[in-house]
Amino acid sequence: MSFRPAVALSCVVAVLLASGSAGAVVKITPGGPDSGRSTVELSGEYRLQGSLLSELAVDAEGTFLGQRAYLDQRLRFGIGLVGDNYRFGVEWDLFSGQIAGDLWQIPGSIDDRNRQKYGALSADGFVPRLAAARFQGPWVTVEAGLITSHWGLGMLSNDGAHDPWFGRSDFGDRVLRVRGTFKPLYGRKQPHPQRDRLLLTVGADWVVDDEMASFSRQQLAFQALASLLYADPDGRRLGIYSVYRNQRELLEDRQTHAVVLDVYGDLPFPIWDSGWSGRVALEAATILGSTNRSLSYNEREALVVAQGGITAQVSVRGPGDKLQFHLRGGWASGDQSPDDEVVQGFLFDRDFDVGMVLFDQLTGGVAAASHVLLSDPDNGGAPPDGVDALVTEGAFGSGLFLQPIVQLRPLSWLEARIGLAVAVSSAPLRHPFYSFRAGGTVRNHHNEEPAGALLGSELNWALQFGGALPFGGDMAPRLEALLQGGHLFVGDALAHSSGSDPIHHLMGTARLRW
Repeated sequence: MSFRPAVALSCVVAVLLASGSAGAVVKITPGGPDSGRSTVELSGEYRLQGSLLSELAVDAEGTFLGQRAYLDQRLRFGIGLVGDNYRFGVEWDLFSGQIAGDLWQIPGSIDDRNRQKYGALSADGFVPRLAAARFQGPWVTVEAGLITSHWGLGMLSNDGAHDPWFGRSDFGDRVLRVRGTFKPLYGRKQPHPQRDRLLLTVGADWVVDDEMASFSRQQLAFQALASLLYADPDGRRLGIYSVYRNQRELLEDRQTHAVVLDVYGDLPFPIWDSGWSGRVALEAATILGSTNRSLSYNEREALVVAQGGITAQVSVRGPGDKLQFHLRGGWASGDQSPDDEVVQGFLFDRDFDVGMVLFDQLTGGVAAASHVLLSDPDNGGAPPDGVDALVTEGAFGSGLFLQPIVQLRPLSWLEARIGLAVAVSSAPLRHPFYSFRAGGTVRNHHNEEPAGALLGSELNWALQFGGALPFGGDMAPRLEALLQGGHLFVGDALAHSSGSDPIHHLMGTARLRW
């Protein structure tokens, strides 16, 4: 969820969802597939990642990001027990975090990636992702336990298990959920394929961790949810997702109440008989409610939440997917007047990628540094309520972006992608500390008045090598290497008055998936 102003779990059994780690699944079936016995499924990924990043300033006090060269890793491991109408399993992220190189120079421990320390062998490097059970009948499916939550294009609810176009995924919305999914038009006497494709889901969540709340930080959030989705075997999707959320900040005894409405459509289609195909996908959401998590100067009781966002993608694919063209875009409402009674700033999920430098590194680092400035007792005593909500973890928000991408696969073991992301702000850019100190006037992180609304233009490229190993058949593990680059030309809204140098980020990834 994105209305920002506003543990370890030990498990023996859980569901291993199809949206988990990509790659092959190793299956062990005692007695063979027709014996009526259970199948054991193993899945996972080992990821080793090295980065080289230009130095960049995150405030006007002389603080720099500091991560010029660093190495991190993650082991994702899942095991499931699957029968004809049930599934149990577990999935963990293990030994996750930085293992060598430069650490963040931003003080504090607000960063959820723990870039301020070598965290791969710390308790923060062990994260449970799935721990649930699922039972499936002809017209109803029931699930309960710890799961990762995903809907649509991942704009608001994102499991962190989908490969981004560029960059990396590190999080995933985790909830303790009880849900039932029904086929309301199920034909009991005579099954009807069209009717059986309509799915109604109702459920309830206790939020373990997402971009709005973390139980480990004493933020208690509960959700009631309902969705209606039409899905067919050809990939066509059309649905609506609704959530009521009640969140309480236990340390400050502040509350947020909000309703989320999210519509999603995905339409693949052939282009005549040419062998080419197309796809149009769209997700749009609005968030309405009230919060006193943080307050404005003109409203000291509660703020009205009224936010909206939209993202879309149009794709054209050639025969055999050897050549593809994609056009992505998105808009998130911005807060035009932060001192009034309405909260308008919409934030996408932190695992929804828009490049790999502008938001993931620059504005994400600026947000973390602003948290430090506002929390420093030398700058004004106690920090303002809800100051932790300013930390975006690199998420896109309060802006408009457009990103054309060309994708080539000349060989089965080689893929190349190149894209250009251009982003502008949808509201006057106000740094929370410098704008406050300047009496509410517009200031960026250099403590200067922005010269425009352009956040930046970012060139991204990626080369991916490898594929399935020559053993194991359809269940063979995949070994891949990925080289990526991001080159940001900082826009007038974030540039220093004397000019800002381009920011470059090079990333190399080796991963084994099974």
